[in-house]
Amino acid sequence: MRDDGTPDRRQPGPLRISPPLTVEEGRLELAVARAEQGVCWESVLLLGASEAIQAGRLWHRTAWHLERIALGEVDGDLEAVLAEAGHQRRAFYEAARGDLGVAGILPEVGEAGL
Repeated sequence: MRDDGTPDRRQPGPLRISPPLTVEEGRLELAVARAEQGVCWESVLLLGASEAIQAGRLWHRTAWHLERIALGEVDGDLEAVLAEAGHQRRAFYEAARGDLGVAGILPEVGEAGL
């Protein structure tokens, strides 16, 4: 639950089907997520190796492009950009894991890289 008494759709829990968001609700959720991401990103910038930072920047740029396509602000191939975001997310995770000294590789998750 949020401070204003509305349900927090991002709260973890069992799979549930909720009604779709309105465009304005979606924009609000994106703004909240962007603010949270900005705070977390500061830690990567302060402590991460340059490879992890670069990979993260590429992932963020593609995610931002994906957001703009989804909101109808620009044209683009949603599926292709979504797949690219998945590949770049994986590249960031691999760079961050390497920076942290985590052994092993991430398991494969499908053609789209998601």
